[in-house]
Amino acid sequence: MIIALRNYLIVFAIIFSPLFANVHKRSPASKCRDKMDRGSPCPNGKKAQLSWFYDIETNVCLSFKYNGCGGNSNRFDSIELCEMNCIPPGFGTCALNKEPFKNSNGQQRVCSGPEVEKCPDDYKCKHLASFGVCCPKKSEELFAKNYEAACSVGKTVKIERRGRKSNLLGKSCEDDFCPAGSNCVQEEIFAHCCD
Repeated sequence: MIIALRNYLIVFAIIFSPLFANVHKRSPASKCRDKMDRGSPCPNGKKAQLSWFYDIETNVCLSFKYNGCGGNSNRFDSIELCEMNCIPPGFGTCALNKEPFKNSNGQQRVCSGPEVEKCPDDYKCKHLASFGVCCPKKSEELFAKNYEAACSVGKTVKIERRGRKSNLLGKSCEDDFCPAGSNCVQEEIFAHCCD
């Protein structure tokens, strides 16, 4: 019974992983593919505010200071609204849109669950919504280092996100997203704020 179940799971993963992989590769809504646009100052005195945009290069919603007028539709009042509009349920990719490891048949290597293949040395298993795939280790580690950055002096500015604390991140310090009195620190991929 256990062997039959194990064999069934292996066959299921082999047959259906290409189908699930396509689900994970779905593109975000067209409005989410626009470049971030800070807009312009409003003549009526409407104040600038912290907003969020979907960054198609990193597949992450990032903060920026919206000047109050103009801009485009890739702008949201909260990170939750950005994620809800731009990141499809079950979406997942390797960091920085790098290609996952593929076997000699061109299929992604499934690396989670019972009796699945191990990732090559320069790849690591990244757990997506349905299964894990082997993603390039260097890009995954660089992404994690930037996404979870800590300040060398002071505290990293955090935001409340679905009941947990998360770093306040932007694409660049030029996006002027850090709160007044904090310093912006630019890393390789993202920028973060230090109090």
